[in-house]
Amino acid sequence: MTRIIQDEQDFHRISMSEAVDLMRDALISVVSGTLVAPARHTLKVGNGGLTFTMGGESKNHQIAGFRVYDSVAPNATDHQHLTAVYDSVTGILKGLIVGRWVGDFRTGAIGGVAIDQLAHRDTKILSLIGTGKQARTQLQAALAVRTFEAIRVFSRDAQRCRNFADELSQVTGVAIDPVDSSREAVSEADIIITATTSSTPVILSEWLKPGAHINLIGPKFSDACELEPSIFQRASLLATDSPDQALAFGDQLIVESLTDVPPLQDLATLVASDYSRPVRDQGISVFVSLGLAATEVILANAILQKQ
Repeated sequence: MTRIIQDEQDFHRISMSEAVDLMRDALISVVSGTLVAPARHTLKVGNGGLTFTMGGESKNHQIAGFRVYDSVAPNATDHQHLTAVYDSVTGILKGLIVGRWVGDFRTGAIGGVAIDQLAHRDTKILSLIGTGKQARTQLQAALAVRTFEAIRVFSRDAQRCRNFADELSQVTGVAIDPVDSSREAVSEADIIITATTSSTPVILSEWLKPGAHINLIGPKFSDACELEPSIFQRASLLATDSPDQALAFGDQLIVESLTDVPPLQDLATLVASDYSRPVRDQGISVFVSLGLAATEVILANAILQKQ
């Protein structure tokens, strides 16, 4: 019988540390050629449509599947996703997960891999800009791969910022301090996570310390971006989890529209080669999160196996 799991049932089935390990293995599978992860496809219907991410893994998991969500109001509170997992050998539908948590958790876990691989080892201060679901999972993933002496969070809604800090301090067991401005949050940060919906920069290059690492989760386009363009030009390393998606975006993607920026590297290749940033690298590193297809299918499969 095909299993169907509602989103709210997913919580506690799998830890963030397990998810980070799954995503690291998935990235290595990209390099070995056993994971297929094409760019997403959007079906336009009137004023809306459906967006599909598809992919599969043929060696360790032997699965294929997809995630689909509507593009009418992706940030609406009742916005739902559907993730389907098939056995790629028998063609049997193993299960369905309804809800958006799988995608958010997957994105967080890949962000954790990026931090572990691209940030300097001696990190002490973490900064979060944004207090939504992506900020939550990115924080959990950062804590799965690093320990910090201080964690600072900022959002434009001061009360929401305080509530986020209070709740996540209890959930994680780590003190999180709400601050009054983006500048205060990032000025001493070793690792910065931007997870907002802002179409204008929420941090400026002049605020950043040498050698800082940024996970760019929110808008990252030439006409709408969370980061000041000069941050990319200051960077010594730019990486993404989905070069195919970057290629599909073309010069809509801000890093492809700018001059004097380093080439966008494949996170999978860096992970497979066990890349580590040189200690003396004082440039900025930026992980441009685009969403590697098939990874949400791998995560959903792991959740279904815990049923």
